Amino acid sequence: MSKKKIILITVISILVIALIAGIIIYMVVSNGLSATPIIEIVNDKLMNSDKYVFETTYNDENRTYLAKSGETAYVDSFYDGIESKYVVRDGNTYLLIDDAKTYYTYENNTTDLTRITSQFTSLSEQEPTRGKEKIDGKEYNYDEYVGSTDFLIQDLLGDGEIDESTVRTRFYYKGQDLLYIKTIVGEQEELLKVNISYNVDENLFNIPTDYQEA
Repeated sequence: MSKKKIILITVISILVIALIAGIIIYMVVSNGLSATPIIEIVNDKLMNSDKYVFETTYNDENRTYLAKSGETAYVDSFYDGIESKYVVRDGNTYLLIDDAKTYYTYENNTTDLTRITSQFTSLSEQEPTRGKEKIDGKEYNYDEYVGSTDFLIQDLLGDGEIDESTVRTRFYYKGQDLLYIKTIVGEQEELLKVNISYNVDENLFNIPTDYQEA
């Protein structure tokens, strides 16, 4: 076979492959489906951002607010209406008790600095199941993972033993925006609305000057 024919066949093969890839990408984009799992997209953004807020809401009595800036963090969470506040700084975590204007120190504890990104990283080891579902009349794509209860706010587990392989977590998105997280445990489920922003109030990371250590 001549050199010209070999070059021609090679060029044609490359063009065919490029055309097929283009068609696949077009079908994925037109379907609103992200080629990369949404938690990997979000995780990359969070890990490359010095500051962010990650907020999840079930209702007024069950919600979490986590703000991070550098090596400091602030967590304000409500579980069945009971509020808990934490500040992470200087390598420690501080539990704030507003009513008594006191705080407790948990030394060498900085878990909340990487809580969200660690949860995403752990799940990204799986290959998600992908699908569509309507929420409040709007259809969203979702990526579903098995075995994680990390994003639960309510206690859906109860006192009995739960087979984690039957627990499913769905991440709903539009474009590159994560909008909802649903955890399904048996016949029960919890749907959280997600809000991620990158404007952080630096005052959140200070322990009030009038608080005393308990």
